[in-house]
Amino acid sequence: RRELGKCGGPGGWAEAVANEFPQETLLEIASWYRESGLEEEALEIEAEAGDWPLARIRRGEYAAAAALPLPPLFPFRREDIAPLERAVTAHPSWKFKYYRAALAASFGDDATADRLLDAVGDESGDWTFHLYRASRRSGDKRLTDLKRAEALSRNWRIGRALARHYADKGEWAESAAAARRFLDRNPGCNPLEIAYANALNRCGRWRETVEFLRNVTILPSEFGDNACDAWQEAWRKLGNEKMANTYPENLGKGKPYEVNGKGIN
Repeated sequence: RRELGKCGGPGGWAEAVANEFPQETLLEIASWYRESGLEEEALEIEAEAGDWPLARIRRGEYAAAAALPLPPLFPFRREDIAPLERAVTAHPSWKFKYYRAALAASFGDDATADRLLDAVGDESGDWTFHLYRASRRSGDKRLTDLKRAEALSRNWRIGRALARHYADKGEWAESAAAARRFLDRNPGCNPLEIAYANALNRCGRWRETVEFLRNVTILPSEFGDNACDAWQEAWRKLGNEKMANTYPENLGKGKPYEVNGKGIN
């Protein structure tokens, strides 16, 4: 520990860690020290994580933690169960219930997670909270959270979630409308473009699908969504089998590689 601190210079541990989330690395190291019975050293390392909500929570600085924005990570360590339980009991901030719920969900404790999320009610005023809670709900409750999220932000993830919600219910006109609405706010967003094209097809608006896809650029994706499927489906519905077997360069997927005359995706 002393050698790493020296290596980091005046800043100690914090300057010795160089990655995307150094605060999480510091919390991990602090956990090792605490498990070894070195509480003083653990607190010293956690202090160097600065204004990272979980670091503040571990130190019992609840008011300071409650004032911080939500981090771009969910809690995931068992070592944070007890500190978060204490925070939920000691301070009224909805953020502590949210953190504890996310941690419970990561361990498959859905009952605890959903109980805590329900307990927050509508007090958060944060779109990321409503989007997360919507992902764990269904039906009207999910739609209510998604609409609250939309009222708070224009982030494209909300639009994709809304489009998928309506698609799951077979409400394709609403799915297309949601995707289009958020595309107007987030031009060039590939996930929304693909959702919109798929919804147009399900609405029987195949010519619109073709014209829309001619004018977008979809990057190749490892997530399985691609625009070529929507393009080819639209042309088949329009009765043009020749165009249904094309792979436009702007749609990301590309023509399958062929071995012995057989296509391989």
